[in-house]
Amino acid sequence: MKFDIILPTLLRDSLPASIESVINQTHEDWNLYIVLDMPNEENINEVFRTIPEDDRITLLAGKSFPANDFGASKRNYAINRDSDAEWVAYIDDDDIWLNTHLETLTKISKDKDMVRTAGRSFFMRRKSPRSKEKIMKLGPENSEDILTVGMAHTREIFEKTSGWQPCDNHDHFLWKEMINAGGRAMISTDVTFLFKR
Repeated sequence: MKFDIILPTLLRDSLPASIESVINQTHEDWNLYIVLDMPNEENINEVFRTIPEDDRITLLAGKSFPANDFGASKRNYAINRDSDAEWVAYIDDDDIWLNTHLETLTKISKDKDMVRTAGRSFFMRRKSPRSKEKIMKLGPENSEDILTVGMAHTREIFEKTSGWQPCDNHDHFLWKEMINAGGRAMISTDVTFLFKR
């Protein structure tokens, strides 16, 4: 099973760790598309310094994207490329996959169109931290919420949707659209990624 992995980046300091977590996957049949926001010579060179040599990695940097659309335009741009990969997965430049992430998605994907796993929060990035009550409610592990970094789907079911939308709950919106389009889902409580809150 082959994955196209889409990584929109804002050139956060954590980008190299995100890329490295893809390279370290035990499931090695993938292509990684790094989509650079607002490209210019300086930030393109910055990304190239962080990318290890690997024929499976492609930098998409020839287009400017709308600001503050929650990564929707960058994901739609990358997913619309010609590809022989049947499945699409996502990671942002502040997320880290455990090395069995794609392997776990592969195992639970039999006869399914869409799958997702659980993650663990490892950092609070908000300027104004959430209340202790909210943090306790969310917990350090998250298997109930739909997070972009934990989901994968077939190209076929994605084509039956309106694609990624520039809204706050974009991952929930896409998941619901895929279900409404007849998508067969599998949800695993296995923790396979780390994400920033």
